[in-house]
Amino acid sequence: MKLRYKKSYGAFNFNKVEDHQWSNLLTIDRELIVKNYTLIILGIWESRKSFRVFFFDTKYLWDLKQSGVKSIKKKELEELVSLGKFLDIKSEISYNNTRKQFIQDLKRLEEVIISGPA
Repeated sequence: MKLRYKKSYGAFNFNKVEDHQWSNLLTIDRELIVKNYTLIILGIWESRKSFRVFFFDTKYLWDLKQSGVKSIKKKELEELVSLGKFLDIKSEISYNNTRKQFIQDLKRLEEVIISGPA
């Protein structure tokens, strides 16, 4: 998992992820025994409004980078918001430690992982 944090909406440049980080994440992804994801997580804080968190499948972003795409543009992030492909820290991620709530949070996470075009 690789985390990035931004204070406002704007393009997410793939160069923010170092070469060794790409290598490590892709190696882990190949080594996973069960269907799972390695993730690059982008959090965007909008002061007094929300803290939106986007979960990108590493392999998807790597494939984009290899095809010549250099970033996820602000417009694309906004489109992901309109499709509900994010979690809002303030309203959707529970700090309650109950097992039931944790399982619900994990199910919601599976719904918002971005692993292909919107």
